[in-house]
Amino acid sequence: MNKRLEHRGPDEQGTWLDLQVGIGFCHARLAILDLSPTGHQPMLSADGRLAITYNGEIYNCSELRSTLEAHGSRFRGTSDTEVLLEAYRLYGTDVVRHLRGMFAFALFDREEGILFCARDRIGKKPFVYSETPEGFVFGSEIPAVLAVPGCDTSLDHAGVAALLLRNVRHIPDPWTAYRGLRRLRPGHAMIVRAGRIARVWRYWTPDAVPRPIAPAELRDALEESVRLRMVADVPVGALLSGGVDSSAVVGLMRQLSPAPIRTYALGFDRHDEDLRRARVMADRLGCQHREFYFEPTRQLAVFRKMLATYGEPIMLLPLIHTHELCRAVSDDGIKVVLTGNGADELFCGYTGNLRTAR
Repeated sequence: MNKRLEHRGPDEQGTWLDLQVGIGFCHARLAILDLSPTGHQPMLSADGRLAITYNGEIYNCSELRSTLEAHGSRFRGTSDTEVLLEAYRLYGTDVVRHLRGMFAFALFDREEGILFCARDRIGKKPFVYSETPEGFVFGSEIPAVLAVPGCDTSLDHAGVAALLLRNVRHIPDPWTAYRGLRRLRPGHAMIVRAGRIARVWRYWTPDAVPRPIAPAELRDALEESVRLRMVADVPVGALLSGGVDSSAVVGLMRQLSPAPIRTYALGFDRHDEDLRRARVMADRLGCQHREFYFEPTRQLAVFRKMLATYGEPIMLLPLIHTHELCRAVSDDGIKVVLTGNGADELFCGYTGNLRTAR
């Protein structure tokens, strides 16, 4: 499993096994917070009661840590993984209500004899799982789960039908292309006991009641969001297209950073309109800017690689461009980037979103 996830976590790999209980975790780590050995995963609590493998970032980690210390918790390092472990000790399965961030995790509680799994509110981090004749298996991607024998890989007709109904773009949660594999829905948690799913529940529902929002309130929310996402023990860059969304994010980053922001853009050639806009904005914001050019001859090879990694059909072709840009950013030594993605959905930037809002 770790080998199949190496591209997600190239910094280090770890495993934890308890043969007496019959449980084990493996983890491929992309180190962002606490680069020392105290941030190693899978992580065990100091008393050995809890074990966790966790993908994501808890944005309110500092506040949670202070609360936990006031309740007597003591920490060995500075990672948000350890904060999550101790927060579970205090709050139990209600811990998800106290988390602000992106996450998918599985936590084994030896005292309760349960495996507690959860996914963040909007599903930024993936969680794929399967119940097999031998027990329960989970991972960040389908190929990792399929590395364990016993998964039912027969075609899931409901999943394929959902793919077709979405213009052959992707298979929505909780389905996959395989009958024996499912995805934990965003905003959901699950308890597994003795290798069998005992309970799945929704812990968060978005507030759909419209209310007026003042410009100052929106500005404060954007500033806070950018500030929280810039907390890292590694450099943080940004994808800059020169449009309103990414330019606003980079502008706020520049206010918070004493050093120039490292920004990146991808286009067809140096005359590409997006690249020209990005250059203008990068110059105005004083960014350390780099641009890369898409190679059309690589498109099919990249698409095939994405399909193999994803493990099922996905036809969101702009992901090919994102893949190429992120590969170049990684080669430049950057692990974390902020982007303007999602703004069109939030602010009805697409015609379809605007029609829905009306």
